[in-house]
Amino acid sequence: MTSKHNSSRLTLRSFLGVILVAGLAFILTGCKDEEPAATQNPPNTTVPTQPAAPALIRTVKLMPPESGENQRIFKKTPDGTLVEMTIDYRDGRLETFTFRPDGSVSVKQEFYPYTGVLKSTIEYAADGVTVTSERLNRGTGTLELSRKLLADGTSETTRYRVDGKRLHSVTHYQADGTFVDGTFYRQDGTTLWATAKRLNASETEVKFYNAAGAVEKIRVSKTTSGGYSNTVEYSITVLRADSTAAYKQSWSGYQSSYYRSISLKTVDEYEADGKTLKRKLTFNYSGSSVSEAVVYENGVKKTVRTYRWDGTLETEKTYDANGGVTATVSHTSQENLRETVAAELIADQSNDDPLAFKPGDFQ
Repeated sequence: MTSKHNSSRLTLRSFLGVILVAGLAFILTGCKDEEPAATQNPPNTTVPTQPAAPALIRTVKLMPPESGENQRIFKKTPDGTLVEMTIDYRDGRLETFTFRPDGSVSVKQEFYPYTGVLKSTIEYAADGVTVTSERLNRGTGTLELSRKLLADGTSETTRYRVDGKRLHSVTHYQADGTFVDGTFYRQDGTTLWATAKRLNASETEVKFYNAAGAVEKIRVSKTTSGGYSNTVEYSITVLRADSTAAYKQSWSGYQSSYYRSISLKTVDEYEADGKTLKRKLTFNYSGSSVSEAVVYENGVKKTVRTYRWDGTLETEKTYDANGGVTATVSHTSQENLRETVAAELIADQSNDDPLAFKPGDFQ
């Protein structure tokens, strides 16, 4: 009995101990903040990206010595379309061609030998042959000229002085290279110097302007082809401040790529109205001296003087209003009588030519 009783008490005591421990654990854990359940990130499913294919594929082709080239460098798209080609010449030049998707050339650039300075840029129409614009640089890198094709089929060329900024001229040409017209500027690049235009197949007119912008002389030139040399004729009319003609020179002769022989033939002097003839001078073959002088009064011939080859007066005739000779006087060379001619009347002004494009004009 006693042992059974003691066993029952032990069991009850153990049960109460378990309850006490559990309750204490509940109390202790209930006093703490409840922590959220840990979340697990999903596994990384990102697929590594592959390196992008090159936009252009570059290949090099070595060229044989007889080609005059070192190599050709090609740039193509991954599908084989040619985009750019550079030719490396043995003389140091480089040419780069840019192509359209259809294979036609759109742009060509050339670089000076060994310096890498851009020499020219040419742009082509859709056919890859017709030039629509062009820019040419000097070896220093400054702009020398630009050229573009106009809607009427002519081309416009703009030339610059050595700094590549100041204007030298703006000229127009037909498709076959025939000159049409042009405007030329003084050294400052803004002040008008001359204008020129083609009158017909053989004649060109050039007007020269003073600093105030008024025309000071007009030159009309005519060139006729004749085998090894050309026959050249031109007149220069010098104007007064009021724009009336003071005098007119006439020159003629021959020129070729090897020589030039052009001399003064006549000079016409005008009255104040710029139309009425006052005196006409005719020169010998070489243009060195006066061979005849005709003097007019109110536009009517009054006196005719003829001169020897050495320039001395030989005879002098006077005329009436009807053109009849009223007197004739002879003179000897010992008298040494010569025609009075102002220096500007016989001055050679042909070198002042904007169409010649002399190097000094671009300073």
